[in-house]
Amino acid sequence: MENSVGGAMRPGLRKSSRIAILGAGVCGMLMAYRIKEAGFENFVVYEKDDAIGGTWKRHNYPGLCCDVHSHVYSYSFDRNPYWSKMYPERDELLAYFTEFGKKHELMEHVRLSTEVTTATYDEAQGEWTLTIAGSERTETFDYLIAATGFYNEASLPKIRGRERFKGASFHSSHWQQNIDLKGKRVGIVGTAAAAVQIVPAIYPEVGELKIFQRTPSWIVPRNNVVYSEEQQREFAQDTDSWRKHRDELYEFSKAFLDSVSGNPEKLEELRSVCLAYLQEQIADPVLRAKLTPDFDPGCKRLLITGDYYKTVANSNVDIVTDSIESMDESGIVTGDGTHHDLDVVIWCTGYKMPNYHGPVHTTGLDGKALEDVWSDLPQAFRSVSVPGFPNYFMVNGPNGIFGHSSAIHSAEISTEYIIRLIEAAEEMELKSINVRQDVFKEYNKSVQEYFKDTTFNGNCDSFYHDEKHRVWFFYPGDHIAMETELRSTTLEDFDVVR
Repeated sequence: MENSVGGAMRPGLRKSSRIAILGAGVCGMLMAYRIKEAGFENFVVYEKDDAIGGTWKRHNYPGLCCDVHSHVYSYSFDRNPYWSKMYPERDELLAYFTEFGKKHELMEHVRLSTEVTTATYDEAQGEWTLTIAGSERTETFDYLIAATGFYNEASLPKIRGRERFKGASFHSSHWQQNIDLKGKRVGIVGTAAAAVQIVPAIYPEVGELKIFQRTPSWIVPRNNVVYSEEQQREFAQDTDSWRKHRDELYEFSKAFLDSVSGNPEKLEELRSVCLAYLQEQIADPVLRAKLTPDFDPGCKRLLITGDYYKTVANSNVDIVTDSIESMDESGIVTGDGTHHDLDVVIWCTGYKMPNYHGPVHTTGLDGKALEDVWSDLPQAFRSVSVPGFPNYFMVNGPNGIFGHSSAIHSAEISTEYIIRLIEAAEEMELKSINVRQDVFKEYNKSVQEYFKDTTFNGNCDSFYHDEKHRVWFFYPGDHIAMETELRSTTLEDFDVVR
């Protein structure tokens, strides 16, 4: 059976069904908006933090900004013509997403400072039972939707003696707002997305900066265009002008996907852009060699920054490529035997991945835990459903993020799909829907087939893929492919229980 896109509640649908959403970040509040728009009234959004905003609430390190164009990294139906620049800072983003929750009257459904610790499916009742941290109470729902994101748990490397260090030491996701870096000897461990934003931001304060680099990253220059008041007025008054600009930004980002999807000429064009920027910014051939990756662009996250290279070229900045062997009270010891004296160590070492269900221990049919089902490889059907977990859906789950564009765009598509699935189940008065195992296997076989000739599964250490080079992070295609695929909503792909 085919179902139309959800809007107002259709006749015959049960409005009383209970729906739980895990996470009040960008995707969780989008899911809440979709549910309310479709006419469902009995839903709760659980958020462990004391405010909504997800990653933009939780993170607040110096230099934090979005590396996706602002007019793309926002809801298509809730346009903001007044973005200050192409790559806005954290506070501007947080304000936009906070206002979204208030404007659409979603806050009455949000429970802040409420952490769900376990979610267990009761097959007999057709319900999900949630337990809340610090409480003996449980709550039950007909549907459970995970929108916890994947930047949940900081990853800290196992380094001998790390606990012995006497100076300040913290992960970039837990920035110490009262830290005084003036004149300090600071060590940055890691050189990925957080590091390239933090390094230029703190450099004017520090006395000495040592950056411990395991592998360099490919970097493209960030042209952070500031929108004039005239442009903002035009976007506000002329929707077509705004939409044209947004479409142009999508097409620009689509060029990256073309480069990493098995097109050698496009890949070399991208490599040339990165190398030209490196050559322009770094005159020292020794330093330039340190900063040149030995893998194809796109194998790891492509970084966008306009000031990292010129910062690391300064005389009081050192790129350390020897591996970290140990730590003691006063610093870091590298593999060549050098002791690096430090006052502060900042860990820009990413997150434990994959982690689509956050800290929630999720148990489905036959007592199977989701983390055990995913022990080999995180997989889902169309990024939203997993066999053995009835009435459980994910926003931007495995293979659900675009490799070239905004995670919000993919979330808009998947949340519409989830609503259509729920509406179909409600219309047929089903107790549960559970994606079929054969459908799931065939789908994921095609997913890995798509990535065979892309650089996403290339020869590098990347969170995009596992050790067998199976890609679990990105969607196999562009936004048009996803829109087309998820527009088809049939319960023939699911085992249903009445």
